[in-house]
Amino acid sequence: MRLSESDPVAHYELYIDGQFARSGTVHELSVSERLGRIPRSLRWQDGAVFETADNQGIDQWLSASRHKAAGGLWLHRLESSWSWALASVLLVAGLAAAGYLWGLPYAAKRIAYALPVPVHEAISSGALATMDRVFFKPTSVDTRKQQEIRARFNTLVENIELADAGADVFQLQLHFRNIEIAGEQIPNALALPGGDIIVTDGLLPLIDDPRELDSILLHEIGHVLERHGMQHVIQASTITVMASLALGNPGGAADLVTGVPIFLLQSRYSRRSETDADTFAFEQMLKAGIDPIHFANAIRNITGDQSDDASDGAGGYFSSHPGTQERARRASSYLENR
Repeated sequence: MRLSESDPVAHYELYIDGQFARSGTVHELSVSERLGRIPRSLRWQDGAVFETADNQGIDQWLSASRHKAAGGLWLHRLESSWSWALASVLLVAGLAAAGYLWGLPYAAKRIAYALPVPVHEAISSGALATMDRVFFKPTSVDTRKQQEIRARFNTLVENIELADAGADVFQLQLHFRNIEIAGEQIPNALALPGGDIIVTDGLLPLIDDPRELDSILLHEIGHVLERHGMQHVIQASTITVMASLALGNPGGAADLVTGVPIFLLQSRYSRRSETDADTFAFEQMLKAGIDPIHFANAIRNITGDQSDDASDGAGGYFSSHPGTQERARRASSYLENR
């Protein structure tokens, strides 16, 4: 095939084995895309088809004739270049990493704050019911002790200013539960997205001063008001759905319903989330006339002054609240550095 010498942009002449076969306008032809070494097809409006393995020649002809199919040649050049292929892989990997590290947390935070409180409460209610059925046992804390702790908890809630991120819309409730592993009570406290704060029996014997428990409860309230639990649920759900679709198992997304309670019980908050919840607790403690050092004392009592690695691997409260010793030091000096 060659272009007409009189009008190379608009007309062509087709020769097969040296014999003239056809001529016409360039743009009446439909040319298939280049895919590796697969022969190309030229199609005419009357149904005629011409195939050739001379892909390079077709590419040159398309470029010279300014055929509309020439616009797709850049894709083949990219596919044929190892440097471009490597750059593309690195670009995709970089975008995926950026999306995971910054994009997903940002979107999760925006969604968590946009969701109405009843959605948070519905997830919490279902999660707590599942935890009671699968993980928790009834508390053995006597009624009088529960009443004393609830009274202090209610006072803490009443003293939280309504401007502090939604205390007026979340119905904060305190629950007592017991959880054991191999017959050993596990010290833990956790907050569900809808405002349910859970304290386990194993935590209370480690508390020397009621103000230490106050600090832990305020920390958990901070997680609720900052929507940390819901943000983590959204992030985990997004990753699970994407992984299920990528692996060709859309039905795997249905496991989210049963997986949320496990995630809430075992999830590790990010350092940023812990810092935000700590700051909320410290500020509320100062308003109530409580020195944040009591939070540091609580951490040291629970971990026994172990290192972060040792305490984080213990399976209790600080296995889901990382950076314990660093946070204890911050609590000890918070009043001085404020």
